Amino acid sequence: MHVKIHPTRIFSSSSTQTIYADETADFTVYYWDTYNVLIEEANHTVELTLGDSIDVEGVSLLHNQVLDAYIISFDFNDFTVTNETFIFNITMWKPGFENQSIILTVKIHDFIRYELSINIDSDTIQLLSTVTFTLILKEAIIQLLADDNTKLAYSPIGENVTLTLFLLDNANNIIETSTFNITISDIQNGNYIGQFKYRVENWKAKSLKIECTYLPKQSNIVSTTNFDLTFEIKFPYFNDLFYEYLSYMIAAISIIAVAAITLAVYFGVVRPKKQRQQAKRKQYCDTVSNILQSVTSIKKVLVVHKDTSSPVYELDLGSDMRVSSALVTGFLQAVSTMAKEITGKDKDVVKKLDYGDLIVTSAGTKNYITYIFSDRELSEDITNGLKEFVKYFEKRFSHVAENWIGSLDEFKKAEKAILRNLTEHLYIWTLYPITTNPTMEKEVKKLGPMSQKIIKFVKDTKEVTIGIILQYFNRWPKEETISLVFALVEDHYLLTKRI
Repeated sequence: MHVKIHPTRIFSSSSTQTIYADETADFTVYYWDTYNVLIEEANHTVELTLGDSIDVEGVSLLHNQVLDAYIISFDFNDFTVTNETFIFNITMWKPGFENQSIILTVKIHDFIRYELSINIDSDTIQLLSTVTFTLILKEAIIQLLADDNTKLAYSPIGENVTLTLFLLDNANNIIETSTFNITISDIQNGNYIGQFKYRVENWKAKSLKIECTYLPKQSNIVSTTNFDLTFEIKFPYFNDLFYEYLSYMIAAISIIAVAAITLAVYFGVVRPKKQRQQAKRKQYCDTVSNILQSVTSIKKVLVVHKDTSSPVYELDLGSDMRVSSALVTGFLQAVSTMAKEITGKDKDVVKKLDYGDLIVTSAGTKNYITYIFSDRELSEDITNGLKEFVKYFEKRFSHVAENWIGSLDEFKKAEKAILRNLTEHLYIWTLYPITTNPTMEKEVKKLGPMSQKIIKFVKDTKEVTIGIILQYFNRWPKEETISLVFALVEDHYLLTKRI
């Protein structure tokens, strides 16, 4: 606290310039308490030479001249009496001058200075490990502050302490800087506590330096507490190192596992499946090709009444047979009867007679037997179709066979139905033109490019046979083209000509 005193002449009307004291002066300091009672034992009169200073009961007085005034400074840092109001009466006098007096009322409060320290929850700081730092704000020294507005009960809880962390390399060069504001949040054993966690991840760091600054929010408490601390950073623990790179290890293992599983799936599932699909596709192509070859080899189909050996239906597909059908069927019936006697089998059994350039395939039911004459052995699909056809024929005309007297009227009336079933079961439809199905036009876009080209060709040419399709698409593999046509017929994108 500073007090300026301006001395003046006794005769203030004189035109003479003011004469300032330039020698020793007497100062008397009186103390009154809050009840305006003089504390006599505290009174002090001191002689203070210009430019000197003196301590009076903890109060430091400095007598100095500044321009036209004298400065008296009071320092209360070592004052021992607190929480009281004191009155200071300062009188400056010199013969020939008016006495100069000033009365000061001052209340003395505690001035609290805090001591900061930091503890860590482990003996050392390891790379990649999280360390908890505990900031301790400890009341260390009580000093005095003269100020009417100072609060007696002051708590730092809720205030912030600024920490600056420096990561240093081997040469003590700063490689990374971080600043944190730590909130004082608790009080333990009379100390104020704040905590923060920090994890060192920079592999170049060899030491950690912490600078700490606490500046109270209370403006009247002007003290700032600072300190710095340095910790050594050591190599990470194995488990921290393990967990740090665990995610990368898991990712790498996952990638390897996925690759291994992919290879295993490919070689164990996908590749075999693909091979099976290719084998199945090849088998289908072979089947379709065999069907087509079998159909083109068929020369004649005869349906015979079993008991009389008389033909009831006949389909000629280019046969040059000059022998009577009745004679042929009679001979075949004799052979069949002989085979039945030898084998004991008849119903639903497909029989085959090979005469070199001519092969006769037959299947019969209770009343009828059907013969197919071909110049090569029929495929399994054709023989299976033959079984289905004889079942149909037996069911359709069994009533005729019971009292049949040789009339063919019933069979002629149903000639179209017989031909339709025969061409379907024996794949003879492949010899007839095919057309597109108008109801499936919207679905054509979902097919593959080759299938779409076949459908477009059939649509543009109105009616075509498989032979014409094969000739038009002769650059494609024959078996694949036939397979596609069969698939389109089976899925009803193409329709066989109705007989």
